[in-house]
Amino acid sequence: DTSSNGGSVHFDICVCCYNDASTDKSIEIIQSLEKERTWIFSIPKATTGNEAYYYDGTMQTRLLIGTAPTGTTSRGAGYARNQAVKLRDSYETTTNANNNGVSKQEQGYEECAHFLCILDSDDIMHPTRIAEQASTMLSLGTEQRQKTLMGCQFDRIPKDSTQHYSQWANSLSNERLYLEQFRECTLLQPTWFLSKAWFERLGGYLEAPASDMDETNRSKRARIDPGSKPDDKKSDILHDDTIAIDTDEGSKQFY
Repeated sequence: DTSSNGGSVHFDICVCCYNDASTDKSIEIIQSLEKERTWIFSIPKATTGNEAYYYDGTMQTRLLIGTAPTGTTSRGAGYARNQAVKLRDSYETTTNANNNGVSKQEQGYEECAHFLCILDSDDIMHPTRIAEQASTMLSLGTEQRQKTLMGCQFDRIPKDSTQHYSQWANSLSNERLYLEQFRECTLLQPTWFLSKAWFERLGGYLEAPASDMDETNRSKRARIDPGSKPDDKKSDILHDDTIAIDTDEGSKQFY
């Protein structure tokens, strides 16, 4: 969420994590990171001649955690991401209620824009990524901004892993971004930055069909089918290699 007021920009960032029926200590690790933070910053806005203009503002972050009910099974990456997006909606409802229903515009902000910044749980984000992608988005017209899927370049960890793929993805021209989408996704999902309204209008991520394989039903199936195991799952989740997302070389856009 980005708001502007008198030339300054306020970033209200919610890091949304949904614990989709994990059986390890994931939820404990996430909860240990739960701390609200605020920074003051300046990011480039425009350059005229020898003079540079900056957005001055603040960046406030908080961690929102959701978790699947006890005894349920994982619904897959698409479902988990959609549930994570909903966490912000729940937070907004609570915040507005605490502010007696007063919106950001009524609090004096000239404009308020809501974006989604995608990051996989096994990736690392460069410190200025959100500020740089958001400032680029804010420089676009309202209609263009709403329909833009923005990505950025990245670094691999280890550095030389998937060398040819990384070189291809990081060196695409604007023309190749369009043309090569028919052979491969030219904007890597963990680099995506897009309008929340457009994400919702498109229906969010595709979700795997709901499974009836909760703990009770899995135990019943194990008794009926001796070849099955209580911890069988209907679907597997694919995990990308670790990447560090970097906007130093400029963002890429898809319209």
